[in-house]
Amino acid sequence: MDPILNRFGYDAFREGQQEVISALEEGHDAIAILPTGNGKSFIYQYIGIKDKCRVVIVSPLIALMVDQVASLKQMGIHKAVAITSLMTEAEKNYILSTLKEYQFIFVSPEMLQAPRFFKQLSRLEIGLLVVDEAHCISQWGYDFRSDYLFIGKMRKSLGSPRTLALTATATTQVIHDIYTFLGLNKKETTYFQGHAFLKNREIDVISVEGLRSKMLSELLKRVEYPCIVYASTIKEIEGLKESLQEEGFTKIDTFHSKRHSSDRQTIQQKFLRGELNILLATSAFGMGINQSNIRTIIHYQLPQTLEDYVQQIGRAGRDLQFSRCIALVHPDDFSQMRRKIERSYEVDDDEETELHQNIKEIVNAFRWNNDQTSAFIKKQRERKLKQVERIEEFANTTLCKELYLAQFFGEKRKDSCGKCSSCRHLDLFLMEITSKWNEVENSKNSFEESFKKLFNL
Repeated sequence: MDPILNRFGYDAFREGQQEVISALEEGHDAIAILPTGNGKSFIYQYIGIKDKCRVVIVSPLIALMVDQVASLKQMGIHKAVAITSLMTEAEKNYILSTLKEYQFIFVSPEMLQAPRFFKQLSRLEIGLLVVDEAHCISQWGYDFRSDYLFIGKMRKSLGSPRTLALTATATTQVIHDIYTFLGLNKKETTYFQGHAFLKNREIDVISVEGLRSKMLSELLKRVEYPCIVYASTIKEIEGLKESLQEEGFTKIDTFHSKRHSSDRQTIQQKFLRGELNILLATSAFGMGINQSNIRTIIHYQLPQTLEDYVQQIGRAGRDLQFSRCIALVHPDDFSQMRRKIERSYEVDDDEETELHQNIKEIVNAFRWNNDQTSAFIKKQRERKLKQVERIEEFANTTLCKELYLAQFFGEKRKDSCGKCSSCRHLDLFLMEITSKWNEVENSKNSFEESFKKLFNL
């Protein structure tokens, strides 16, 4: 057996790992599209250990970096460090002065472009540059983190080291952006796309009208824990926490950007230890945890993009055991999404939004004139509205949900999963039942019948 595989507790390579590793060992750049939980991080860890080379990983979230460093140290790989905004100046100075001693270096796209850090990094030999969660180039770069669009520029300044882009979700447009903004040559880059989804996840979409909070409460009484509940706004998350606590749910907490970083770390650890059953979260928690035993994902509302949805359900069932992903959908959800997008592009002289600031940074970097700027803004607005159209289509389709997602992300498959809400005709059944929930005499029976159907009892 391969000693590195054994070191990581693997019996064999998982789908795509060996193919991508072989390409990198031959000196090629690579783009790997692999489902969440399929061991994407293992690829660059394997290369770093086998080739005894320095690996620089560009990562979107502090939680991801910290988690990866901790995982490496648990395996006895101590020359790993994450340089983050949470560090004191003294801590940063020490790491910068000893940067050559580290084999695995985790940084954000913003830190990569920090002059002091880049000066030190440019003096080192880099065996592999990794862009983790590479879809962020396309999804975040245009909207609020323009630094993602300039990773390719920094890569060129580092001498164009061997590069690996990793993600679980990528449309044709996203792949195009990865090639473009990383400066990768298509002819010299190995592209690998695996199956879009792990077979142990069940996807259910349920239509609700005026009964969303009631449905959530009933679901949480029946689902298997640990469970993550995603909602669209912080206000809604905090409101749900209060109402659910009043109903007797005690092992519950929230995770979002307004909570202090130390609180978020504490909450995450409690969730990992099983001290919390339910976590109410925004998309900030979408990529911020590597917990293998999450059994249930509930979307109180769907996100605006299918990419975000797949990233979020990817938190479930990473131990390859059965997991359930349930989305609650109201007919007004999608019109509200569209209004929110239109409002986000409205210019307010009194308050410049994060989106407007990001657009300014992009415009200045590329030195666009007014016509080019207007065309860019129009294109991005249309892109976002199209994304809402696609997730609405996913929610409403009577065809297999998993097959729809697989084909959306370019997977060539024609077989239905046989277990999603469309395949089981679950959505229509529940819609009929839930319409009667306000009728007191039918309430108890309706609940019991609907959930027997939902949970295959």
